[in-house]
Amino acid sequence: MKYIKQILFILIVIAIAILLFIIQERKDYTEYILKLDTAIKDTLVKNNIKDKDIIHQYWREKKQGLQYWVEITKEIEVPEYVQSDKLRKSLVESVKKYNPEIYLGENIEIGKDKKIFIRLIFHKKKLRVALVIDDLGYDEKAIENFLNLNIPINFSVLPKEKFTKKITEKFQKLNIPYLLHLPLEPHNIKKNYPGEAAILLSMTDRQIEEMFEENLKSVGNPVGVNNHMGSKFTEDEEKMAVLLNVIKKHGLFFLDSHTSKKPVSHKVAKKVGVKCLVNNVFLDMVGDDPELIRKQFDILLSVVKRNKKAIAIGHIERKTLPEVIKSIIPYFKEKNIEFVYLKDLLEE
Repeated sequence: MKYIKQILFILIVIAIAILLFIIQERKDYTEYILKLDTAIKDTLVKNNIKDKDIIHQYWREKKQGLQYWVEITKEIEVPEYVQSDKLRKSLVESVKKYNPEIYLGENIEIGKDKKIFIRLIFHKKKLRVALVIDDLGYDEKAIENFLNLNIPINFSVLPKEKFTKKITEKFQKLNIPYLLHLPLEPHNIKKNYPGEAAILLSMTDRQIEEMFEENLKSVGNPVGVNNHMGSKFTEDEEKMAVLLNVIKKHGLFFLDSHTSKKPVSHKVAKKVGVKCLVNNVFLDMVGDDPELIRKQFDILLSVVKRNKKAIAIGHIERKTLPEVIKSIIPYFKEKNIEFVYLKDLLEE
């Protein structure tokens, strides 16, 4: 009997030891991880990191033996106005009171007991350039040289031209956003004839609307409008207000090609409530000389470094332009510059 009691005692001790081992092994990190995550979130907000700057966030369940925990990964695109070093230091300081294990490198990893609970991955926000190619409609073949560049290109199509319909149908099939390249009255109209589809200052409000509707119908479903010529028209507040109200009715944005030194488009667009962008650089007004075009890209580079984004306009008829663009793509990428559609600039 005494022997049986000893066996039972030993079994009970073993059972208790096993139970204690399981309890210890099944350590719950949930509350601890939530505290770390809350501290991280608060610090990001204090450092002007917005929800849109957290480009990816995901939770992964992890297991080691009888232990389970969650690993949180946040990928953060750090805006230009946020000092990266200061942000990293603030994040580390915010969790120190919880005595975690912190691994510093290109990214920040935070954990405990040799386990990673939070991983912060940082990306430098890219500078953005939107390239616009004007004057499509005369020639359908020249487009291929630009499509083969394999970067976003914002094509702008003239209304009522020989290949207008064929080109816009192709873009719709390829799901490529494009613009209506709207002819507007220039200075010295006798020398710079804008074509029969042009909207003129002499037109009544109704005539402006009717001409716009005709032009829009001929190009299908553009995402926006930019002006062809128009140096005189874009200086007139009253007429621009009429035009922009029609553009607004169709839910389109306006890109001022900046053919005038004193355009009113942006100011009027704000009053009317139309999204408006303004061109920064003409790439090929200097001609078809590739070296001169490259110098314009140097100017573009300066603009995007200063403003963090830029728009440049070229023309479909420039035969050397595609090759020049192809040559500068790697250099721009090295400078952390990406090519985007105009709508991406509107979303900023």
